[in-house]
Amino acid sequence: MDSLDTPQKKKANHSCMQLLISRAEDVLRDVLNTQLQSRYPGLYGPSSNGVITDVLNDKTVTHTLLSLKSKGVKRKRILDQGQMDILYPPASPAPPVTLQDLGITLILVLLRNITNLNPHAKWDNPPATDTSTEANIARVKGYRNKHANGTDGLSDADIQSQFADLKAILLSLSTLYTNDDYDKLLIQPLDASETLCQLLSTKLPRTNTELKGRDDIITTIQQHIRDKAPLILLTGMGGIGKTSIAVKVGQNFQNVLYIDMRHVTDLNSVRVSLVQHYHPTHPLKDLYPYYNSIFKHTLSCLTTDTLLILDNSDHVLSSNREEFCDFLKDVTDSTNHITLLCTSRERFDSKTHNKVVVDIGPLDKTSSREVLWERKPSSPSDSESKALVEMANMCNHNPLALKLLAALLDEKNTEEVLEKMKMQTMLPTLVIPSVPTEITACLDISCEMLEPEAEKVFHALRVFPVAFYLKEVSDIFGLKQNDCEHILDSLAKKSLISADNGIYDIHPLLREYAEYKAQKCSNYICEIQDAYCSYYIEAFRMVEYKSVGVSKSSLLSVMLPHIKHTADLLIKQLESQEVSKKRESVDILASIANTFCHIYLCNNALHILKLVAHEQEALLGHKHPDTATTYSDIGNVLQAMETLCQLLSTKLPRTNTELKGRDDIITTIQQHIRDKAPLILLTGMGGIVAHEKEALLGHKHPAMAATYNDIGNVLQAMAILVVY
Repeated sequence: MDSLDTPQKKKANHSCMQLLISRAEDVLRDVLNTQLQSRYPGLYGPSSNGVITDVLNDKTVTHTLLSLKSKGVKRKRILDQGQMDILYPPASPAPPVTLQDLGITLILVLLRNITNLNPHAKWDNPPATDTSTEANIARVKGYRNKHANGTDGLSDADIQSQFADLKAILLSLSTLYTNDDYDKLLIQPLDASETLCQLLSTKLPRTNTELKGRDDIITTIQQHIRDKAPLILLTGMGGIGKTSIAVKVGQNFQNVLYIDMRHVTDLNSVRVSLVQHYHPTHPLKDLYPYYNSIFKHTLSCLTTDTLLILDNSDHVLSSNREEFCDFLKDVTDSTNHITLLCTSRERFDSKTHNKVVVDIGPLDKTSSREVLWERKPSSPSDSESKALVEMANMCNHNPLALKLLAALLDEKNTEEVLEKMKMQTMLPTLVIPSVPTEITACLDISCEMLEPEAEKVFHALRVFPVAFYLKEVSDIFGLKQNDCEHILDSLAKKSLISADNGIYDIHPLLREYAEYKAQKCSNYICEIQDAYCSYYIEAFRMVEYKSVGVSKSSLLSVMLPHIKHTADLLIKQLESQEVSKKRESVDILASIANTFCHIYLCNNALHILKLVAHEQEALLGHKHPDTATTYSDIGNVLQAMETLCQLLSTKLPRTNTELKGRDDIITTIQQHIRDKAPLILLTGMGGIVAHEKEALLGHKHPAMAATYNDIGNVLQAMAILVVY
C-alpha cells in the first residue's frame, strides 16, 4: 500500500487536510459566537451580526486582554501590537470589529480568556480521556500547528486516520458543517492534466448587435471574408464598437470561433486550444508534446471555411507582439480556409500577406442622434433634436460615450444632461491613457449620479478580469444578494456594466477608468482585492482536491483567468506581507504554479516557481524540504519546455562537432538508435552553478532542467538529514 503513496498523492492528501483545517477555523469561530452570546447576553446576540465591538469594549474584557502574559521569567505580552490593533483599531472613528476579522490565533485567545470556558483546563496536549470542549479545542489547535507549514505530505493511511479524528472533533464542537460536508473533501480528485484554459468558444458573446450606422462597414467586412482574405484587422479608438461589429459579422456565418485575447497570457495556449477543438476525443497529454506540428497539419487539412475572431488584441500586442504576428502567419500559411478577424485599437505590421485593414470611425450625425434617443418611446421635439446634435458633437460621435449619455437621458431631460455636459467640459478632467476624454466626461457625470455605495462597487469591479456573476460579487463584496443585485442593475441601467441573464461584464475602457478612480478609495479596494483572492483561493482548493458533480477540467477552465489574476495580486502583495502571511501566499503560489504546469502553461508556471524558490530560500532556508521541492519542480517545467522546443525544432543547434576521443561513444549511441531504444539518456557532471548556467545558456537549455533537478535532489537529501 505504501508504494502507491507517490509524492504527488501525499501532497494532495496534505492539501486535503489543510482544507479540513480551514473548516476548523470556521468551526472555532462558530464556537466563539455561541460562547459570547452565553457570556454577554446584553452586549452580544444573534442581532449583532458578528460585531463584537461592545464585548471588546467591556471594561473587564479590555483589562483581561491587556493583562495577558506568557508564563516564564520574562512574561511577555501574549497579544502583540498588530493583534491589539485588530481588536482595538487605532483609527478614529474606529470601525466595528467582527468575528470575521479574527484569525484562528485571536479566536483561540478569546475562547480561552473571555468566555465561560475554563482558562486553566488542559489547553495543551490534553489526555485522551478528556472529552471536554476545552480539550477538543486544544486538539484542533494541535492539528492546525502540525499542518500549518509545508510537510512531506500524508500517506493514504495517515490522511484517513487524521481526517476521521479531526472530523469527529469538529462535529462535537459545532453543527456548522455536516458529516457529508467534511467527507466531500476526501473525494478523489480528477486528473488535472486533461484541461487547458478553454479560450476558444463556438458561441459568440452577447453584445449590442442593434448597431446604428454600421451597415456599410459590416457589408464590406463580409465581402472580404467571402473573398477569402486571410486577415482582416478592425481598428479604431476605444469605445468605437469594434467588438460589436465583429460579433455582428460573425452572426452571419456558419462556422465561427471566438477568442477574447484579454484572457491570453501564453500564445501557445491558443494553438493548443485550436488543436483540441479539431481533435476533441484525443487526451491533451497525448496532443501537447506535438501540438505545433499537429496544429499546422490540422489546419492544412481543413475543407470548410471558418471565421476565427481574435477580439481585444491590444493586450497581447503590447506584451507578445512578435509571437502574436508569428501565430497569425502560421495560421494563414497553413490554410486558406480560415479568415482571421482581429480587433485592435492600433494598426500593427503583421507578417501576413494580403492583410485587409478596416478603420472604424465615429458615427454619422443621424446615427448618433438615434443612439442618444434609443430609450425614448417618441420622437424628439425640435429643441430636443438641437440639444441631441450638440451632445453628439461633445461626444465626438463615439458610440460608447453616446450610450452613456443615452442612459442619463433615460432619467433626466435633454436640457439637464446638456447643461451637465457643458459644465463637465469646463472642469479639469482626469487624463487616462487610451480612454477618450469624451468618454471620461460622460463617465464622470454618470458616477456623480450614483449612490455612494454603488460608486464604490463600480470602482472595485475592476478586480474581475472577466465577466462575473451576482453571487461572486455578493460574496466577495460582503453584500446581501438583494442589495448587490440592486446595485449591479443600477450600474447596468446607466450602461456602466453590461448585464445578460445574470452574467455581468465591464467594458475594457470602463475598467481602466474605474482603476484610476479607485485610487480615492484605496483602502476599500485593498479589502476587495484581499476578499477576491480569498474567494478564488478557496474555490481553487475545492476544485483541486475534490469533485463537485462536474468535471474538474471544466471548472479549472472557467476559473483559470481568476486564478491567474489571483496569482498576480498575491505576487504584488508579497513585499508588504508579514512573515506568516507571506509563507501562506508562497504556498498558494506554489500550488497554482504546479496546476499551471499540469495544464501545460509552462511559462506561467516557471515564472511563479522561480519567485517561490527565491521567497522560500529567504523564509525557510535552502535546506527546507519545500525549497528543495520547488527547485525540482522548476527542473520538471524546464524539462517539459525543452522537450517541446526540441520537438518544434527541425534544425540541429550549431555546436562543436569536431569531437576528440568520442568515436566509441557516438558509435554506441548510433547503435542504440538503430535498435529503436525508446530513450537514451546522456549524463555527465556539470561544472557551473545554476544561476551562472542560466545566464550563459538561457533557461530553456536542457542543461538547466537537469541542474534544477539536481539542486532539488541535493536539497531534499539535506532536508532528510536535517529532519533525522
